[in-house]
Amino acid sequence: MLTLASRPRASVEGDSRQQRRRRQHLALAQRLLDPLPVALRAGGQGSEFFWRVVRFGGAGVLLAWWLMR
Repeated sequence: MLTLASRPRASVEGDSRQQRRRRQHLALAQRLLDPLPVALRAGGQGSEFFWRVVRFGGAGVLLAWWLMR
């Protein structure tokens, strides 16, 4: 993150390219650090339960299959 905020070295030929890359890097860093919009945030117990089932459901099915053999 510190390298994204550091000032790039100026060159005569590639100055505009460096400025564009710097703006892109800063925009990316800002998107990574900003919280998610309200519409994209997980909501309620239902979504938490769903993701817990998805996360551990595969391991549970494999364990049951292995124990069945």
